[in-house]
Parts: sequence; C-alpha cells; structure tokens
Amino acid sequence: MIQFTKSVYKHYKCSMKEVTRVIENKASGENLEIMNKYVDFYWENNMIPFEEDSRHEFKCHRNLSVEELPPWTQENQKRTRRSVSRTLNAFLNTGQGGSVYLGVADDGKIIGLQLTLFQRDHLKVNLDNLMKRYIPQVDLNRYGIHFMPVISRTVSMADVYRICNKIKLESDIFSKEERQRSHLCQSYARCWCDEQAAMMVKADEVIHRFVVEIHIKPWDPKTMIWNNIVPGINLHPMHANEEGRVFMKTLAGVKLCDDQDIINITVKDVKQIFQTRINNIKKKIEALKTDN
Repeated sequence: MIQFTKSVYKHYKCSMKEVTRVIENKASGENLEIMNKYVDFYWENNMIPFEEDSRHEFKCHRNLSVEELPPWTQENQKRTRRSVSRTLNAFLNTGQGGSVYLGVADDGKIIGLQLTLFQRDHLKVNLDNLMKRYIPQVDLNRYGIHFMPVISRTVSMADVYRICNKIKLESDIFSKEERQRSHLCQSYARCWCDEQAAMMVKADEVIHRFVVEIHIKPWDPKTMIWNNIVPGINLHPMHANEEGRVFMKTLAGVKLCDDQDIINITVKDVKQIFQTRINNIKKKIEALKTDN
C-alpha cells in the first residue's frame, strides 16, 4: 500500500521509491527516468484536509482583480463573485500571511481549474501585475504561486507519475519567445491563451486540471524592511488594493477597513511590540536580582 504524507502546502506527496515500485510491478521492463524525489498532486473530488479560516480561503474561479469580474456576476445586489485580490490584500494586512486555493469549492471539495501552460503563465503575470498595483507595491519575496495537478482516482499510480512528469516537461516544448508573449490583464475579456484553450477543448485535446495555490508569506521584521511609520519599529505595511481599499482577514471572511480601523490596528501592533520589550526587560531585571 502506498503511503502518503502531507507536504508544507497540504497537498499529497507520494514517495518516489513507492512510485518506482509500482511502475516496476505494473509496467514491467518499461524504462522510465526518475526525475524527482516526489510526485505532488491532489486527488480529484477529495476533500482538502483543512477548512477555511483566517489563514486559508477557497475559490472556484481565477478572477484575481476587480476588473476581471464578468459584469453578469455583479448585476444583482448580492454579488455572486468576489475578486481574489480582496483576500490576498487581507492576508498581507494581517501580517500573518495565508493561502488562497483556486479550484477548491467552499465545502473543501477539490475540483481543479483546467489550465494550459500559457494560461498558467497568464496567472503568474497577472499576479505580478496585481501586486505592483497595490499601494505600496508588494515585494516579490512576500508572495508565491504554485500549480498542483488534480488527478482522477481512476488513474493508476504509474500513470500519476507519467502525468506529473509530462506537466513538468511541458515548458521545454515551447520557445522562449512563445512563453514571453504578452497577456491581457485587468479585463474580463478572454486573452489569446483562453481562446487557444477553447480551441483545444473543441479538438478534444486534454487540458489538465490544477489547484492554484497563492501563498502570502507572514511579515518577518528580521528579514523584511518597510519605511517605518514609528521610528525604530519595523511594522508590516498596510496595503491598499487595486481599488484603493484596505481589507483585513477574519474567520468569517474579509473586512473592509476604514481610516479608524487602520489607526486602531497600528496602535495595537505598536503596543504589542513595546509590551514584549517591557516583558523582556522585566525578565532581565529579575535575573539580575536572582544573581545578586
């Protein structure tokens, strides 16, 4: 029986040793090159092993910015879709970071989004474009994006390995010029890569599904620097998103902040920093008293 372990991003890793054993048993004599230590993927229709909370959120679409939301999702008083940007902005502003999982339903069911290589490139470009539009801009070291294949339970482990390897080798098929072609961002209109994907579907070509994981790193005052509002204190910045709005993450979702909320949050963070310093000084004083 193949044993799975949870990775840092909560998807599943299958030991390459186990995959090799399966391949040798079920595809005898077939020479498959072992390229990676692990095969990373999600099982389709499985439940993701955690719930939505202050550090995790699920979405079934890939509309990162407000401009990408189709008009028909915004017509009624109760909007049927919100941009991913609201959540990313909220994760940044808490200072604690968090992850958004695109291709996962609200109940945690893993569905995946069909994405070609060029559509995945589009998402990377789009995310960078979005982060540059925040005020202040978000440094590259604060966020990352990962594409995890979603694979049917009907597929054998030998085929899982082949599929994951094929996906990893896709980038070698296309030239640098093709990969650097401009994409249409900040619009709900279809990009050329979406038109290409539609043609592939019509031609019955396989387009793999992925869970798109967008990770916001926690603020680390030791390695990350911001123009300090309070001298001598390296507080994490509060970012306004592409709409000029500031959000904070809560257990129930995201909260739109006004000026007073931002002031209260800053005061609370400063108090916490100074209280920690005071507590450390008290400990040192007590230690000196004990030594004497």
